[in-house]
Amino acid sequence: MEEVSTYFDGLLMVTAVPHEMRMSHWVYAPKVEETATGNVLLDLTGSLWDMVGAKEEGEILTISLRKYPGNSEEISFSIRKGERLLYLKGKAYEASGLKTELDAYR
Repeated sequence: MEEVSTYFDGLLMVTAVPHEMRMSHWVYAPKVEETATGNVLLDLTGSLWDMVGAKEEGEILTISLRKYPGNSEEISFSIRKGERLLYLKGKAYEASGLKTELDAYR
């Protein structure tokens, strides 16, 4: 079952989309979209990225991920309220650029 949470007073919706990697090993990959427009900022559905958590602090939403099977360090990216850019390690990315960067992560 998908888990849906909203942030920034309903402006952003984060859906944790489950898929089974192996028998009884589930990954909850995040999909981030603007609620009003349906514009997808990032969609990691079907990937090896498991959402560990999401935390809204002021005007920044931070989403923490761990790459399946979980033997690498947790990594986080952030989104600033009202922006369509995603930030990883202080660098701004559009969705496709962040997906490429995450794919290279070991």
